[in-house]
Amino acid sequence: MKPELIICSTPEHFSLAKKLTQDYMDWLGEDLFYQGIEKEFDIFHKMYNKPTGCFIYVMINNEIAGGVGLRYLEEGICEMKRLFVYGNFRGHQLGKILSNELINISKNLGYKKMRLDTIPKLKNAIDLYRELGFYEIPKYYNNPDKSVVYFEIEL
Repeated sequence: MKPELIICSTPEHFSLAKKLTQDYMDWLGEDLFYQGIEKEFDIFHKMYNKPTGCFIYVMINNEIAGGVGLRYLEEGICEMKRLFVYGNFRGHQLGKILSNELINISKNLGYKKMRLDTIPKLKNAIDLYRELGFYEIPKYYNNPDKSVVYFEIEL
């Protein structure tokens, strides 16, 4: 079971990444419309693409196992979005592999900090973020969900 990381670059790649993102939202069971998810889907291939972003997914035995996105937030700061690993692939460090790859890419793109947000029920994700060196910060965008936790890492 050797993971193959793919950085989206073709319409087919972005189609798979959008499906993965939709599956993530379905699994999460949270309404993300306040984040402008419809617009995000409309410009997905631009938002998660060079020169300011990317979307990576991981394949295991020719099956998509998970993915994560990187997008521009503000000068020198990027944002990790939509980290998700399908249930049958959990427990193999794929979230860590994807996150580390995304951190390396963000450094190569010249970012100085990476931010993300998550919800408390995603305890395993929060543990991973802390293990990677992320620390909690005050909220950095207008979010109606008061339970959201915000993180940042210096790159």
